[in-house]
Amino acid sequence: MPNTFKARPLLPLCKFSQAPLVVSLWPTSAKPLGALPPNHPEDVSTSPKRSAQATWDHSFQIRDHSFQTWDHTFQIWDHSFQVWYHTCEMWGHTYEIWDHTYEIWDHTFQIWDHNF
Repeated sequence: MPNTFKARPLLPLCKFSQAPLVVSLWPTSAKPLGALPPNHPEDVSTSPKRSAQATWDHSFQIRDHSFQTWDHTFQIWDHSFQVWYHTCEMWGHTYEIWDHTYEIWDHTFQIWDHNF
């Protein structure tokens, strides 16, 4: 499947409004550069309600789910992103994400309704 969105190197800071955006990721892997705390909501091994296939190494699949942000700031470059002390709502559940850096590869994904 061809890439449908490619983050530009050193993309400037992106600020997302409260408007929801829909994110689709096809079989994609995300590797946290720092381990998540035990029982962290992002650890789907202890969060069975999360509607994604995932493992402790954070391989996952996401299809056509809503992703709500609240005035968050992201850095995206070379298919990597950082999230700082933000709360997001996915699949009707609220997750806290703490100062972790993720790398994404197998770069096939789509983002709609985004505000840069």
